[in-house]
Amino acid sequence: MEQSREEMHEKIMKASDRKILRRQMELLAEYSRTCGIERTPESSEAMTSIYKQLLKAECILFVRILIAFFGFLYLQKKMKEARGVRR
Repeated sequence: MEQSREEMHEKIMKASDRKILRRQMELLAEYSRTCGIERTPESSEAMTSIYKQLLKAECILFVRILIAFFGFLYLQKKMKEARGVRR
């Protein structure tokens, strides 16, 4: 099962976006340590916004994995039931 060039490009872009967001959070954390108290609320809000974007992407992946897992369990159950009916 090969992926098309477009699918591969899309996956690479998503991974790159996550790396960029993580790097932005690191830079904002460093900035908030050095900028002083007057800029801390702004950098905290920006870091929260970035974190929400990262969390949303990871939650979607987790939900997909759960759906696949429960789908697999359901199929196994149905296959066992089908074997039991034949006997």
